[in-house]
Amino acid sequence: MIYWYLIPAFQFLFAVFFVDTWQYFLHRAMHLNKWLYTTFHSRHHRLYVPYAFGALYNHPVEGFLLDTAGTGLAFLISRMSSRQAMWFFTCSTIKTIDDHCGYAFPFDPLQKVTSNNAAYHDIHHQSWGIKTNFSQPFFTFWDRLLNTRWNGDVTLRYERSRLAAQRMVEAEKAQEGTTKPGVKVPPKEEEESNSRSLLAKTVCKKTTSFSSQTEPYKGASHRINSSIRQK
Repeated sequence: MIYWYLIPAFQFLFAVFFVDTWQYFLHRAMHLNKWLYTTFHSRHHRLYVPYAFGALYNHPVEGFLLDTAGTGLAFLISRMSSRQAMWFFTCSTIKTIDDHCGYAFPFDPLQKVTSNNAAYHDIHHQSWGIKTNFSQPFFTFWDRLLNTRWNGDVTLRYERSRLAAQRMVEAEKAQEGTTKPGVKVPPKEEEESNSRSLLAKTVCKKTTSFSSQTEPYKGASHRINSSIRQK
């Protein structure tokens, strides 16, 4: 029993702890160091509206350091078998994608078993929460221990984002209405307009979907923790 169950379980839990620790400190370093952020991590933060496979939208160097190196070292140090490693790598990838999917479904087991979920990580992708919620992909104990967990009220901030996106959509519609019949819009301008409109509609949809899922993150303050406020 010890050989078949307890040792593999301990190896798996150790690997989870190692990956969470590796990701937290390296991820946070990429936000604290300007060169690391602008050179590598800023590409991932182009996603103000995260989506499932946007989890893997990053600079190749960042992808290697955060994902490949972290899980690879966890596998080597824990001395997992190849079969265990297959399950561990699969769970890590699926969990990362699930945390970026943009929806915190109440029936999603991946977001119930662990403390990290789409609603939690989505805050990190907002301009007002970018210096908080660094933990990935399983648990959030490092954010709690080092006081980098978002403790403010997100409802008001998401509502502001929704209203701003709605105004953008209305402005786009008004601009389309003032375009003279028969006047052809240049393809580049039309493409940019469509992209802005799509982004605004997506923000509206996402902020509305998260409105009922943000109860755990409500509080009296609307500010980022003073110790980690962006200078």
